[in-house]
Amino acid sequence: MDFQAWTVNFSKLTAIHDSGFTLKWEGRAQDPSAVFPGRFPKTLNNIEQVRLLRCGVEFIAKSARRTAVADTRESACQRTPSGNFDRVAGNTFSSDRENNREILAANKPSRGVLSLKARSAERA
Repeated sequence: MDFQAWTVNFSKLTAIHDSGFTLKWEGRAQDPSAVFPGRFPKTLNNIEQVRLLRCGVEFIAKSARRTAVADTRESACQRTPSGNFDRVAGNTFSSDRENNREILAANKPSRGVLSLKARSAERA
């Protein structure tokens, strides 16, 4: 079995191995806060299952780093005819920040909110 045969989908936060095994994660792909493995193939023993899971998480992190480097190269600044700096792709920096905020909000793990304030119903 090829433990490196993965396909990553950053928009759905999933990685799929050629065997059909899937991984879903929360948080940043380079350092996920939670990883949810799917069902392992029945032909794998316990050691191979752990190896497949570890290789999948490593592949996700490497892919995220490669994507970040490619985005950095693609977003190199150049002067426009007006003399201002602009993105090579023609996008503005503010729209990229808004897109990044949306992506970060989608990747944020869902957790309960802890409050140290007393509830109004408890005071009465």
